[in-house]
Amino acid sequence: MDIKGLVNKLADTVYRRVFNQEMSPAEGDFVHSLFWVGAGSFISTGLGAVFSILGGRLLGPEEYGKFTLIQAIAMFLFIPMTMGFGTAMLKYSVEKAELTRQKSVISTACIITAGFTVISVALMLLFARPLARVFATTPELFRFSIYFAVLYAFFVLAQTTLRSVNRMRAFALSQPVQTGILLVAFALFLLLGRLTFEAMVYSNLIAFALTGLGIYSLYTRHCFTFNFDKAWARTLSRFAFVIIIASIAAAVYGQIGKIIIAHYMAVADVGIYGAYFTATMSIAIMLWTVFNMVFFPTASRYKDKRPLLRRINRLVPLILVLGIPLVMGCGYIILLFYGGEYPFNILWLALFATAAILFIINAFYASLLTSEGPRGAFISSVAAVTTAVVSLGLSLLLVPSIGILGAIVAAIAAYLEGVVVLLWGGRRYLKAT
Repeated sequence: MDIKGLVNKLADTVYRRVFNQEMSPAEGDFVHSLFWVGAGSFISTGLGAVFSILGGRLLGPEEYGKFTLIQAIAMFLFIPMTMGFGTAMLKYSVEKAELTRQKSVISTACIITAGFTVISVALMLLFARPLARVFATTPELFRFSIYFAVLYAFFVLAQTTLRSVNRMRAFALSQPVQTGILLVAFALFLLLGRLTFEAMVYSNLIAFALTGLGIYSLYTRHCFTFNFDKAWARTLSRFAFVIIIASIAAAVYGQIGKIIIAHYMAVADVGIYGAYFTATMSIAIMLWTVFNMVFFPTASRYKDKRPLLRRINRLVPLILVLGIPLVMGCGYIILLFYGGEYPFNILWLALFATAAILFIINAFYASLLTSEGPRGAFISSVAAVTTAVVSLGLSLLLVPSIGILGAIVAAIAAYLEGVVVLLWGGRRYLKAT
């Protein structure tokens, strides 16, 4: 069976339905790359799900909750270490496939990121106790979050470098390699009898470090020099400043529920929340990430975005009607594997599935607007900040009174508010352009 041909045929059909035209040869080549990236993402997501399910089932909600909290905090600590320079590096590296230019951009971005990481780690370790109280955790768990953030930043930067020099097959391969190492390391810890959250944390650290070093040694070593270009530093800084606002907002509305649950409830409740999150949101995030690799660059080539906006509007009811039951079904199966210590609640599952689909709808509109240019990206950033503020405010209001349900309701309301801002701002902006 020609799987690759089947995927290309399916992609061509979807493309014609969404964009109402045939794919160009260049877009066909892009879909070919997407086949590899999509395959790598699906395999990686599957292996990652196995890791999460095994960890949650074997360790129980208490220890799994500690790992979930460490991971959530690390996503906040990751931001000042990178400050949006990875995305800026990708943007300016792919604009022109000139090796000298790419080396200068990549080297400058990496030097800046290394500097931010060193300063961030020093300050975080110095103020570990007060920062741990802010994130509703202990200094010990907070330090684990720092280590997690550092090596996660290293791994993400390594992967972004691959994308910057258009090594898409290597990028696709790096994803299952990382999760494969993760599972092997975790198995070794289990054989040693280390049934604690530390086994999950150290497994991630090993996987991030080995995969990042492998990428550097095999593919990107030639991209790095010690040349710091001040002109590129200024250009990268201007773009990164815009990106960082949306990055902070995304960290807030993506992770704040776990931290507020830890503040008002038990760590075991964070583990239960994390199991439902993995069973639903991770599916939505993976599907959208793969699809957006085609949607965003294709939408960027359209001068008039209004036809695309109308098509998205027609797709939204279909996404809601088909997507929520699909995510619920997948989520139910995944939750069964977590075991009896994680209570099954059909209402929680339905609401989590709704939040996952609203995330995709929100991302559709945000990606379309960002493809328009700086003004569209600004509207998307405003929507992201609005989503973060609503999520934070409602979580603080609802979690103390109704617990985990409050965090889910806050997420749904936040994504809905984000969609409203995107539709209102987007329609006005796209109509004027």
